[in-house]
Amino acid sequence: MTGADWAPIAQAIIGAVGIVITTLAGIYVPKVLAAMERRTHIALTDQERAAIQSAVVTAAGLVQNKLDTGVLRPRDITPGNAVVMAETDRALASVPGAVAAQGTSLETASAMVAARVDIVPKPVVTAVVAPAREPGP
Repeated sequence: MTGADWAPIAQAIIGAVGIVITTLAGIYVPKVLAAMERRTHIALTDQERAAIQSAVVTAAGLVQNKLDTGVLRPRDITPGNAVVMAETDRALASVPGAVAAQGTSLETASAMVAARVDIVPKPVVTAVVAPAREPGP
């Protein structure tokens, strides 16, 4: 048999292998892509949650500072307080993509900020200085 005699057989085998590969790709590629999308989406969700949590911690720190310096009083630390909402809004503005993806509302984030602020008054410690002693004999 010559090479010309084997050509139709080789073409049939190559065609069959091509059909098998195409069929397997059609079955498994969507499954692999779906698995990758699930894994990627979970990672993005964790990153988005961390970004929002970081913004809430930042806003709570700013509100805590205003409380500690006397700008706010403990009774002012509520989710509906204008200062709490303004600080929360400012902090969330730094992560707009995460806020949009998570669907976080300003009210929900303000409640998280208010819950993180420590409204228990801090004890004020004053230094007591002992009088200077005169050198003895």
